[in-house]
Amino acid sequence: GVLHEDAEILVVDKPADLIVHPAPGVSSGTLVNGLLKRYGNRVHAIERNGIVHRLDKNTTGVMVVAKTANSAQHLSNQFKAHTTNRKYIALVCGTPKHQSATIDTRIHRSRRDWRKMMVTEDSGRRAITHYRVLEIFDRFSLVDLTLDTGRTHQIRLHLSHIGYPIVGDPVYGGGDKRALNDASNSLVKQSFLNLGRQALHAQSLEFEHPLTRKRVAYYSPLPADIQFVIATLLNPSDFA
Repeated sequence: GVLHEDAEILVVDKPADLIVHPAPGVSSGTLVNGLLKRYGNRVHAIERNGIVHRLDKNTTGVMVVAKTANSAQHLSNQFKAHTTNRKYIALVCGTPKHQSATIDTRIHRSRRDWRKMMVTEDSGRRAITHYRVLEIFDRFSLVDLTLDTGRTHQIRLHLSHIGYPIVGDPVYGGGDKRALNDASNSLVKQSFLNLGRQALHAQSLEFEHPLTRKRVAYYSPLPADIQFVIATLLNPSDFA
C-alpha cells in the first residue's frame, strides 16, 4: 500500500513476493509495472531513475520512489552518502552471543553463482550492519538491524556469515532448512512453512525530503505472516 505521496516522492509498504524491477523472464507484476499503470507516461523518470534503492523480492516494508528527476538525484545522493536511516527487523536461527554488535565486512558477487553475494577479504565493497537482540525464543531470536550501507542481500548475508541465518532464507546459511530442523514442535514448523520466505522486514526509513529539505520518517508495522510466526513461538499451545 501507499504510506505517503506528494508531487516529489511516493513511499510504499512493499508486500512479500513483489519484485521491484522487471527482469529476464519477469515482465509483469513488478513494482515498476504497477507504477506505470498508476502514472502512465509521466513515470519515465521513475522507471529510469526513480528506483533509488530496492528491497529483495520477499522482503517486506518501507521503500521510497522518486517521482521527478530532481528527487531521484537528491535521494540517490543520500543513499550513496549513507545519510538515510534504515531499520529492519529479522527473525533469526539461534541466539547471537552479543546483545548488540556490528558486522563489518567486504561483500562481492559470488563467482560461482551470480545471483548470490559472498563475504570477501580483499575485494568487493564495504558493508556495515548493526544488530541488536530484541527478544529470545526457544532456538530463535528477533533482532533489529540498522544499515550504514545498502549492499545487495547485505543483511541476509551478514547474519548468515555470523552463524544466525534468517528464518526461511533459502539462499544464505540454509535458514529455511535450519528453522524447520530447530522448530520445537509441529505448530512452529507449520508456521515457518506458511511463511515461505525470509523473515525480514524493512520497518522504517528516514531521509531528507528532496523539496522541503526536512528529515521525514515512515514506518511499516510487522506484517501478519511474521507476527503469526512470533505468536506461535511465544505460545504454541494457543494454536493447538
